[in-house]
Amino acid sequence: MTAVCRVCALSFAMIPALAWSAEVLFTDGPQQYQGTPYYWLAEWKLVVTLPGDVATGDRFEVLFGSKGPAKRTLYFQYDGKTGVLADVRCEPFQWIALPVGPLSPGKTVVLSGKGRRQVAFLAGVRIVGRSRETPKVKAVRIAGPVRSGDGVAVWSDLPGFAVNDETRRLWAVSPEKPVWRRAERSARYAGIALSKVQRWLHERVLPVHDQKTGLFRPTGPVWNYRDTAADCYPFYVWAAWFTDRSLLDTVMLRTLMAEQRLGNHVDRLPVPYDMDTGRKQVIPFDRMIFGASEYAKDGLVPIVELTGPASPWFA
Repeated sequence: MTAVCRVCALSFAMIPALAWSAEVLFTDGPQQYQGTPYYWLAEWKLVVTLPGDVATGDRFEVLFGSKGPAKRTLYFQYDGKTGVLADVRCEPFQWIALPVGPLSPGKTVVLSGKGRRQVAFLAGVRIVGRSRETPKVKAVRIAGPVRSGDGVAVWSDLPGFAVNDETRRLWAVSPEKPVWRRAERSARYAGIALSKVQRWLHERVLPVHDQKTGLFRPTGPVWNYRDTAADCYPFYVWAAWFTDRSLLDTVMLRTLMAEQRLGNHVDRLPVPYDMDTGRKQVIPFDRMIFGASEYAKDGLVPIVELTGPASPWFA
């Protein structure tokens, strides 16, 4: 596997000696979260071979990913013993020590998951202590990619139904009393749809978020207002509104602030912004008007319909 290896010094208040960290970051991870590649242990097993200079006091750590409030679980095997770690952190990725016990040169640590629900995903491994050599990591695929969300049923899993008088009554516009069968069916379909939206948001939208500027680059380095702002950005905001409010209040809001700061050219009339060069692309005035009107009509109005007049998008 391709990885980024680096060695850096870490100082600890309680440890007088200098500790070293030999990191392996999974730059070729098949999935990404907030721009960081990772391996999801529901689909991959990671076999980590410890370097030849590890010492008994060294510590094995994983760059552990967190999405939302639920804990995620990984299983590990080392030196004939097995263990489990379930955790959640405030940061998207954070280094966590794995309690494997004393480390020995050349031995392997196997990291894996079980099932598909709340399985850990990792962006790297490292040895903290005296070791300066980097561990070797082999990624082994153990399952195919999920097609319709993190362990959620797919459309074909839902039972069909005959079009008869009974089912027509289930879909009556205004039932006289609660129809629980209808609510149950609707909830199952809605759950599948929302799981698809959330996965699209995290695995397709966030990887094209430009960390430096705060803008998005779905089709290239130029953020423009007739397409990117008008036709892409509102769907990103809608997806965050329905499936991940933390992204709405952070990434999506920062994009709003960034496009005003970087794009506004004539008062509040914006022009495209090139993220690679860090410069505006000045365009004729009539095209400025067109881009701004498209953004207002197709971008901001649909967002405000959802977020309301008290939101920053209305202001």
